[in-house]
Amino acid sequence: MRDSHFEELKSICNILERREDLSAYTTDGSRISVIPACVALPSTVKEISELMVFASNNHIPVTPRGAGTNVSGGAVGDGIILDLSAMNHVAVHKNYAVAEAGASLGDIDRISMKHGKFFPPSTETLGGTIGGLIAVNATGWRRVRYGPLVEWIDGMEVVFPDGTTTYLRKESFFFRLILGSEGLLGVITRVRIRLHPTGSRYLVRLEMEDMNEVFECIRKFHGHPFTLFLGVEDHPFAVVEVSKDMRIRNQRFCVEDAENLNAVMTHAIRRIYDRGKISFIEDLSIPENRVIDFFRVLKDLEDKYEVEIPLIAHSGGVIHPVVTGQGSRILREKLIEKAVEMDGWIAGESGIGLLKKDFFRRFTGEQLSLLRKIKSLIDPAGIMNFGKFLDI
Repeated sequence: MRDSHFEELKSICNILERREDLSAYTTDGSRISVIPACVALPSTVKEISELMVFASNNHIPVTPRGAGTNVSGGAVGDGIILDLSAMNHVAVHKNYAVAEAGASLGDIDRISMKHGKFFPPSTETLGGTIGGLIAVNATGWRRVRYGPLVEWIDGMEVVFPDGTTTYLRKESFFFRLILGSEGLLGVITRVRIRLHPTGSRYLVRLEMEDMNEVFECIRKFHGHPFTLFLGVEDHPFAVVEVSKDMRIRNQRFCVEDAENLNAVMTHAIRRIYDRGKISFIEDLSIPENRVIDFFRVLKDLEDKYEVEIPLIAHSGGVIHPVVTGQGSRILREKLIEKAVEMDGWIAGESGIGLLKKDFFRRFTGEQLSLLRKIKSLIDPAGIMNFGKFLDI
């Protein structure tokens, strides 16, 4: 970027350009490091629209970013990082809420619960933003009970690369294109989400002796939100969200607070870290009934590559193998290949980003050229999230 570019950007919105200010934006949850040219800090949709026109006219890449929790390298880039965190207002109405893209999932839940409601698709990463959630189409662990993310989004406001601002209703064709597009087609700025009564739900922690009990747990609680922890402690355990009128027999359990999955996940990761350096945490999806099969595959890979791979698995089939020791790209490739072999996919709830763009191209096949044609129509300058899995 030229000096004149920085001056023009400053006339549009606040920007960061000093190297020490950019350091917080060079990476995200993936640990991939890319130094941006600058960071834009818009506070209004108008500023985003003007910035998009400027970037398109000058062919400068734009990478939308929320909280930077993405673990696939989707929130880093070498052009303009568009930090949406300041646009975080949430307004709760009777059965829905209107939230700006930078609003965190934790804030949405906290504000909604004051009205006796909650947003079911929230993931365990409550620090993530609603814009990021929609960008990667991450439904979270409650999908099996409440349905996919699309059922809880009534519409979204999007700024396209030419600066056009449009509200897309759920029924529209472009809504489906933007959902899960990882910022490759436009910038999500505001969303209308549906809320659900909180009801009487709580967590139980189920302790299990062996894999037979794990299989029984998956069978028994099919249709209930649960997270399995295999290889994290001496014995498998699960956290299951149930209603208070459900009786649990023949299982050892203790009651947990219904909002504590994030704390349980954090504690589990710390337990794993205490045993050795975490090389990487993978994000994949497989059919729910293949979780035990996948864990057996992990045991074989542990012996072959001399690592430990505990598994965190959510209901619905989103899984997170946690590789400790000397992980490698070859091992990551094996994990991804095994997931695809089991009729799964290369990502679960964190998208493709930079990390998996080669795998996406490998497993997408003939659809890739069609996707590129769609992107070239919407983003002819190719500025949106440049360098990711759908370059033109």
